[in-house]
Amino acid sequence: KDAAGRDAVILQLKEEVKAAHLARESSLVIPLQATAKTIPSGDLICWKNSAFVFGVNAVTTGIDGVVRVDSPGTYQVAVVVNHQVGAHKICLQMMKGLDCIQSAYCAFAQNHPSSTSLMCTTHFAKNDQLTVKCPASLVGTSYLTLIRLG
Repeated sequence: KDAAGRDAVILQLKEEVKAAHLARESSLVIPLQATAKTIPSGDLICWKNSAFVFGVNAVTTGIDGVVRVDSPGTYQVAVVVNHQVGAHKICLQMMKGLDCIQSAYCAFAQNHPSSTSLMCTTHFAKNDQLTVKCPASLVGTSYLTLIRLG
């Protein structure tokens, strides 16, 4: 009887390991959106989850503008920021920790709304931090999508 109970526990643990391995190896799409920036600095975009991903806690977002990656792996990161620029040479920056991993100048459209996109593939370790700096005013909703590639 004791051996049968032990076998059941071993079988359950094998299933849990198999499920964890499958979750780690499979791709995952994490959509986020934003309509506000941080206060008082005002340059970091505040992202929030825009869809529930069942059984996955891959990212943590907050009012500080920081997206913390809980599930390590290689990700494709895509950002579309809808903004209104009031000056020339305004630069949108995607930051991984303190490092700028991609940037683009926002089109100056004489105070008319415009969009700027960034996209890259990068590796995130557990608890790595992603931020998007935008000195321009946000207009409408902006979007960030993380796609875990493996």
